[in-house]
Amino acid sequence: MATSDAAGTANAGDDAVQEILVVGCGAMGSQIAMTCALAGYRTTAFDLDAAALDRAAAELRRRL
Repeated sequence: MATSDAAGTANAGDDAVQEILVVGCGAMGSQIAMTCALAGYRTTAFDLDAAALDRAAAELRRRL
């Protein structure tokens, strides 16, 4: 579990977040996935709708 000190600084323990799964690739989900990936987290995006995944991937490629 991550903890924080009195100043609010995060102190990562053994269970620090290393990988993120974003469920839903609509407007918010695709942006959350991009933000997490750009922050250095291993990020996976999932959506039941294959077309939504395609749109999100195309949008992310366009923005990068």
